[in-house]
Amino acid sequence: MIWSGDGIAQHYPALVRFHHDLQELIFCGKSISLWQWNIGLGQDYLQTFSYYVLGDVLLYPAVLFPASFLPDYYSIMVIVRLYLAGLAFIFAVRRLVKARDFTLGLGGIVYVFSGYTAYSSFAHPFFLNPLILFPILIVQLQRVLKQKSVLPWIGIVALTLFVNFYFAYILALGTAVYWIVALIRHREYRRWQNMFRVVAGAAVGFLISAALFLPSLYFLLNSARTDGKMANGLKIYPLSYYLSLPGRMLVPQGKSAFWLMGGLMILGLLGVIFVLRRARTYQTLTIIFCLSGLGLLLPFFASVLNGFSSPSNRWLLLVQLPLGIAAVLLLEHLSELVKADYLIFVIFGGVICVSLLVISAFGRYDGDLGLLTFQYLLTVIALLSVKKNRNQILTVLTVINAITIFACIEPYNISATNRLLSRQAVQELTKRQAGYEKKVVNDYQIDPKNRDADQPTFSRAYIDTQLPKYTYHPSLPILSDLNSLETYWSLESNDVYKLMHELGVSNSIQNDVTGNADLRNILLNYLGVSEIMLNEDAKIIPASFQNYNSEIYNGQQTYLSDSSFPLFYFPEYLISNKDFTKMTPTQKEASLLDSVALTQGQDQSKMAAKVQNVPFYNKTILYSKGQHVSFTTQTPEQLKLQSPSGQVVLLMAADPELKDQELHLEFSNINYDPFNFGQLWQADLTDYQAEHENDQLKGADDFQDFNVNGYRNRWLARNYLKIGRATPGYELSATYLDRTDSFRQLSAERLSGYEVRKNVSLNLGPVDQTDHEQWILLNTDVMAHFSFDLKLTTLPTGEEITKTAKKVRKVSRDNLDFKIGQDKIDLKVKHPVKKVVATTIPYSPGWRIDHGKIVKLNGTFIGIELDQGQREYQLRYRTPFLDLGLKLSALGVMVALVWAGAAKILKKFAFF
Repeated sequence: MIWSGDGIAQHYPALVRFHHDLQELIFCGKSISLWQWNIGLGQDYLQTFSYYVLGDVLLYPAVLFPASFLPDYYSIMVIVRLYLAGLAFIFAVRRLVKARDFTLGLGGIVYVFSGYTAYSSFAHPFFLNPLILFPILIVQLQRVLKQKSVLPWIGIVALTLFVNFYFAYILALGTAVYWIVALIRHREYRRWQNMFRVVAGAAVGFLISAALFLPSLYFLLNSARTDGKMANGLKIYPLSYYLSLPGRMLVPQGKSAFWLMGGLMILGLLGVIFVLRRARTYQTLTIIFCLSGLGLLLPFFASVLNGFSSPSNRWLLLVQLPLGIAAVLLLEHLSELVKADYLIFVIFGGVICVSLLVISAFGRYDGDLGLLTFQYLLTVIALLSVKKNRNQILTVLTVINAITIFACIEPYNISATNRLLSRQAVQELTKRQAGYEKKVVNDYQIDPKNRDADQPTFSRAYIDTQLPKYTYHPSLPILSDLNSLETYWSLESNDVYKLMHELGVSNSIQNDVTGNADLRNILLNYLGVSEIMLNEDAKIIPASFQNYNSEIYNGQQTYLSDSSFPLFYFPEYLISNKDFTKMTPTQKEASLLDSVALTQGQDQSKMAAKVQNVPFYNKTILYSKGQHVSFTTQTPEQLKLQSPSGQVVLLMAADPELKDQELHLEFSNINYDPFNFGQLWQADLTDYQAEHENDQLKGADDFQDFNVNGYRNRWLARNYLKIGRATPGYELSATYLDRTDSFRQLSAERLSGYEVRKNVSLNLGPVDQTDHEQWILLNTDVMAHFSFDLKLTTLPTGEEITKTAKKVRKVSRDNLDFKIGQDKIDLKVKHPVKKVVATTIPYSPGWRIDHGKIVKLNGTFIGIELDQGQREYQLRYRTPFLDLGLKLSALGVMVALVWAGAAKILKKFAFF
């Protein structure tokens, strides 16, 4: 049950890595390095894996099993999580309402099974953990309000904060809402002693969890995710969202918009109606359901509950508890149902049917709606007319409902590009990581047997996607011995992300900040990448990288570079941050070869000055320094009439001097205005009419098939949900020779990776066939108006780059020596050629140095400002806020123990 998306891209590699590290810690006494060199360019262990595995206590028993059992353990834990969630519900509700075991059992099924849990089971198993914690949080809060022991409240708060900082935030808000409602309804809860006990207990719980929570929170606030717009800039949801809302409460949506999975159990939905019809009796639940309904209508609400970022409706997991309670209350009071209740049940069912018909184009695209609406009808009939064996019938219907919800979600995970991987496939992928070996490259030739003894042994590698059929970027290479450039994690360095965007790297996203560095020659070498493994269909091979041998491993060919930079080196020039900011993306990349930018820099980069602007033609007009392009997407039929076929066609004149230089196409000031509903209709109508005219010219047209009114009606039936839609995503591609590079802007409905693209630079590879004119074709996959400034530039490659890189390597080898240890680096400066030693180690305040001063280079990396006369330096790393967190955790445990002792001694005092 490991998903080919985030399952194999994030969750499973994190589990395998954690399992290995935990076994070495427990059985071999080997401590875990806080700084990990093979997480991208280098990243903190705690801050990376705290989101996935470090707080997930259900994964710790995996240490007792061999690594070969991990795919099974991963799947078994899904069932265990669901079971524990059901137990937590029964434990909590038994203490909140009076109910029979039978109704508690059915209520537990209502609580556990939904579109959220179905999707999470396949895609993100640890997303089920909040369902275990939330009922216990509510019960323990209730106990404190009723002047019972605070210690369980302290424990569950600490566990919640430890398990996952993101869901701790959502659960804290949900618990706070329940507390506020309880204070409003119960005057006795407002005593200051009760208020103090709740707050003080939560504070002690926070202290206990601080060792993991504080470092995680710090990294979250400084990660690439913090750059997004609140609610993705949305004020309201698109019309299709509101139309689908009633229907999606019943039918789950695997490919969700705004994480609205829906698929709530039928008994739960009927229970909500039952409760709302008796609002005075069930005031707390009524308030919660009304607030939840209002929250579903506003992107702002979803954004706040998602940490003030994208509008995610994951918070609906909180509603599953009151939903289950409502189902229990319904089943406990079936005798109170009257005709008005059944009438509203039927009316709500009708609303659901209309919603489902509308969003499925009246039954064209959704085969699940008939099955679930039929189940809804059967459940209402069972409540209305069946007296004998009603409990058994309701049990069967509820179980069938739960199975159907999972069945509705599961097909989305076995589609052509998004499916579940077999156990054998997962084990084979894991096994293949061990086959990636570090190749050694000396300064003069690619020959592992002829290694230069003085060459620094640290290097990085890039491994192409190992799942080319799918769209995700796996982090599986962290299981290899290589320091893989590309990883895919929820939290990654914001500094690296910003640098990649300054360089215009097209495939840098918040979860994958480096991407493949757009396979740019200078950038890869600068980052110390000496080895790249590319799939056999790769079109762009960076100029410095040579074929290692003809051997194919894992469907990939190995290429090595002898021009990669060492981890520590002396830059030739120190330029100012101000000058670096003024450069174009291509100039910035070129400057990396001979310069670093810092506050006090005063030099000028010579390599940046070698970037050339390439003249090009568009519509017979010559542009020597760039062009402002504005175009409206042409329809497919219009493009058929053009040769070559491109939305924008650029003509590059013959120029033999450009031979083998790396060609970049720079986009800046991008404006994207997608067609509205009327414009989409006009574009499709134009295409329909053009197709008819083309068929007439060919003598192949059947005039009886040409019917504009009929075409309009069919078009409206297919496209009416696009009225008022959120800004759709787009892809803009550039094709040169047989190579295509592109960049994407995701739809505003997407939660991860959405950003407005304004400046991008595409790498079109080395210039070739310079003896004649060449085309560059721009195309897009959406109907829209685009405008942007366009510039064509080239970067030097070949001997010029090799010469510069070898000079850097030689100077560094002759004058610097370093040794990497666990969370430390010993650096020896033989001769201080420059006052600053540069590195490509991502900056973190966790790095400390015993002499000299750490400075930030290019706004991203660590630099060392040397002390005069000092020759030996030691860099040490410690996770930011870890030491403070450990002290606070120790304090929290001490306070909890003192509180427990005081409570035992002073039992008669309710204060404790």
